[in-house]
Amino acid sequence: MSQKKILIFTHSSYGHNLEYLNHLYLGFNEEPNNEYIFIVPDHFEMQSKLFDWPISKNIKFDLVKSTKLGNTTTPWYIKSLRFSIIIKKYITKYNASSVFLMDLMVLLPFLPLFINSKIRISGIIYGIYLYRWKELKICRKISEIIWHLIISKCPVFNHLYILNDNTATNYLNKLYNTNKFKYLPDPYVKVPALPINMKANYSIQKHKKVLLHFGSFGERKGTLFILDSILRMDQREREKYVFVFAGVIQHGIKEKFYNLVEEINNKTDILIFPQFNSFEFISNWCYTCDAILAPYLKSYQSSGVIGYASQYKKPVIAPGFGVIGKLVKKFHLGITMKTITTSNFLAALKNIDNWQSNDNNYLKNNTVSHFLKIIRKYDI
Repeated sequence: MSQKKILIFTHSSYGHNLEYLNHLYLGFNEEPNNEYIFIVPDHFEMQSKLFDWPISKNIKFDLVKSTKLGNTTTPWYIKSLRFSIIIKKYITKYNASSVFLMDLMVLLPFLPLFINSKIRISGIIYGIYLYRWKELKICRKISEIIWHLIISKCPVFNHLYILNDNTATNYLNKLYNTNKFKYLPDPYVKVPALPINMKANYSIQKHKKVLLHFGSFGERKGTLFILDSILRMDQREREKYVFVFAGVIQHGIKEKFYNLVEEINNKTDILIFPQFNSFEFISNWCYTCDAILAPYLKSYQSSGVIGYASQYKKPVIAPGFGVIGKLVKKFHLGITMKTITTSNFLAALKNIDNWQSNDNNYLKNNTVSHFLKIIRKYDI
């Protein structure tokens, strides 16, 4: 029997995209009956150094110039068109029979127009529109319904993986009268066995509480909200904390971010590491901190932040709504806010000492092996 040729496509190799690529690489390396071609941006070469990639006989990489993929200012419909043309090109180049998309929705609505009906497409869906239905404008509501009708009814779409929300998966299957939607756990990154306390390294006084905000910083993540809330704090309150920001600052908020930081600098202790940091570095800060700040303004998708919090048993300060709110409440992972306001945020900070970590099943379910098991079950 000839090998199946399967394409794995991602338009980004930062953050969870890189983690998932590595999970799939290590998992597919054990499947010699198939040939896998990872279609990734050229910046993958630099980012890939953060993980191990053992030599494989059945996996290869094909790099796409980042300039062809666009950037954060490129309109979504232009990106969708570009990505769809690129995938069509590589399906033809490798005579592939199926494609696995690291982010399925960014390919809509154009992808079906470029794909032969014999090709099978599967992919991960991060944002669950059900959780933001009330805030969507009518044109976006119509778009979401059309896009989900396309992927649920069009035969080229095979398996549609809803990340970290089994309830939404079942509801979408019922709503669109299909069984294509599959629940997929968000696997946590296993942290080092011997983390380092960073207080000594950065001359942080022992009595001060360390509040950590990490990841890719943007408007949605509440990064500017945190800075604005710090400015609104009473000076005596500010003196209790050290704020640590570790992550890439998205272009759209960079100017506002540094303007706020300039105002804050002389009023409180703040450490900024504005780049993609190693997992060991983030793990060390998670071990050191007293709480992890995740006041996401939009919480319609999962976050890898809670995987770190669960491992180190540190409370997450998070919204009490959406996917994140549901997970934090269900697994007792932190302190939630009914609405994202400065008063609620400051009240949550005061409750850090009262928070008690409970034994939970979050880590048991959200393993890499479970993640791979589900994908193998349906797509390999």
